[in-house]
Amino acid sequence: MPSMPQATSTDPPATPPVPPAAPPTSEDFITIFGTEFRAMIDIIGPSEPIAPAKETTPAQETHRAMSRPRPLMR
Repeated sequence: MPSMPQATSTDPPATPPVPPAAPPTSEDFITIFGTEFRAMIDIIGPSEPIAPAKETTPAQETHRAMSRPRPLMR
């Protein structure tokens, strides 16, 4: 029987990672790759239908950008 690989860990970076620069467009977008969902085909649904919630929390604005978009560089 082959031995199990040992879990390894590394120390977190000393400084937080720099977030990527915003794309030069005003449109929101998201990229999804099919490989991210490949393992989800075996998920079993609930055995009984789930009733909708009687009370819901209304949607609220949670974040507001306080800066103006930069002009596109060409």
